[in-house]
Amino acid sequence: MQRQFNLYYFKVDDYLDKYAAKASAKQNPFSVKILNMSADEIWLRDPKEQNDDELETYHEMFEFILEDLDKINGTKDVITEGTAFYLN
Repeated sequence: MQRQFNLYYFKVDDYLDKYAAKASAKQNPFSVKILNMSADEIWLRDPKEQNDDELETYHEMFEFILEDLDKINGTKDVITEGTAFYLN
């Protein structure tokens, strides 16, 4: 049985491309770096470097996440998930 709670489900991962593009347009260094890398360049690096860069990109994107949440807030209650919230 499914219950309806009238919540807006906001999953950051669904918007990562959008946020990375916005952060890159502002010349945020980690977002620019990631957007200019191939898939192999991203995933075949040292795991610590991958992790550190990913965490920094979340910091660079966070203002855009908050902007989208502000647009939703007031129309519905929001439930969110994503690593970006853990860091900020």
